[in-house]
Parts: sequence; C-alpha cells; structure tokens
Amino acid sequence: MRFLLVLLSFLTVAMSTPSSYQTTQKDFFDAGYLKIEESKYLGKEIEDINLILPEGKKKLSDFVGNSPLILIPAYYTCGGSCPVLIGRLVNKLSGIQEDYRVLVVSFDKRDTLETLQDFVNRLPGEKLSKWKFALIEAADINKFKESTGFNFFYSERDKSFVHPTVSIFLSPDGIITRYLYGVNPSETDLRLSILDAKREFIKPNEVVKLALLACYTYDPNRSKYVINPLLIFGGLGFALVGTVGFIVFSYGRTSRGGV
Repeated sequence: MRFLLVLLSFLTVAMSTPSSYQTTQKDFFDAGYLKIEESKYLGKEIEDINLILPEGKKKLSDFVGNSPLILIPAYYTCGGSCPVLIGRLVNKLSGIQEDYRVLVVSFDKRDTLETLQDFVNRLPGEKLSKWKFALIEAADINKFKESTGFNFFYSERDKSFVHPTVSIFLSPDGIITRYLYGVNPSETDLRLSILDAKREFIKPNEVVKLALLACYTYDPNRSKYVINPLLIFGGLGFALVGTVGFIVFSYGRTSRGGV
C-alpha cells in the first residue's frame, strides 16, 4: 500500500511538471538583462543622440557643457515607477542649491509631444526651471541603450515596459559619473552625485564641497553614499592615540606627585 502511494505521488508530479514548466517559461524573463554593467560605462562619454522637444529638435550635447546633467530614461504613458521617480526628484532637487540640469528622455517610440505635454502638466510647474523633457528619436534609441547600458523590454501581458529605475549623472563634459537606482534616492545622495559629477570643475572657492565628498564614498551594492570608512578608522586611530597619551600624561603627573 505504501509503495502504491509513493508511485501515485510520483506520477502526479511527473504529469504536472510539463504544465508548470511551460507556464514558468512563458512568463519568464532574465532579470540580468536589465542590470547595467556600470564598469563598462562609468567614465565613458555618452553618445550625442538626437532629441525631439516641444521647442524643436536638439542634440544631447546641447544640454551638457556648463553644469552636471541628470539624465532620466522614462516613458510618458508609464503608470508605474516613472511618474513616481520624477515626482519625487522634482521635490527633492528643488531644495538643492547646486548648479545642475535635468533631462527626461523617453525611450518609447510611440510617445509623442502630446503625451510628453500631458505628463509635464501633472508636475508642479514652478519647480521645473532646471528641467527639460524630450523624446529620443526612434533611430537613436538603440544608440542610447548601447551608450548607457540602459536596457528595457515591452511586456505584452502587462502592456507596459519593464526597465531599470535609474538616474544617470553626467559631468559637464558629457562623461557618465554615477548611476542612482530606485524611485526614492535621498537628497544627500542626489547632492553628492551632483558634486561628484562636477568634481573636476569645482572652483578654488568651493573647496568645502571637495571636503564634503572626501567624507563620503559611494557604495554600489546599496546604490547610495556612505561615510568613508577610512575616516572612521582614522578617527578611531586618533582617538586611541589621544586616549593613550592622556593616560600616560596622567600617570606621569600622578607618579611625580607621589615622590
């Protein structure tokens, strides 16, 4: 009887396996495809792609050269992460008094200037003085992907794009300096990423900003800036030396007083 139960269980699993496998395969996608291989792109100059804006056609190079640029890949009919990220960045960046610009670029070839304008109309216009919104010309979408490592695909089942939620920071000379991931980067990470993007362009009277960068280091595993561990260990070293020195000094005074 026990043998029959085991055999029945085996047959049940064997019969159900193909069906489950097919369902899994049908809905499966390789998440690794969306991962940006940062080592390939950080420190590289971005391709000068063609853009379409409400005021006419421009090149990406028209937006670099004077200050760091925050480049946000998105699409304007998105009902998920794109409006959430951009809405939060609009609010957080408005409190940062650094010199920077923001450019949102749609990678959806079906987007139009009308969908772009509908998206912008839902944002607080008084906070958009440093922002521009554009479409990537269809012929340049692959060039943008190859230049930044930003990949995406369209899910027929969900009728939406699957893509990384990322802000790409460019230096004033168009070099990729940082990728910040997620829909809610902290104001500190945003400010430090802007400073990192202009590190080589910081003026002598802005030395305090360089000191601030020295206090933090970027942790790619957490996609955020953390206190530089060298400063922590250095501080502990100084504290230890100071403590030992104080003990020796106090012991010396006590010894002399007892003679």
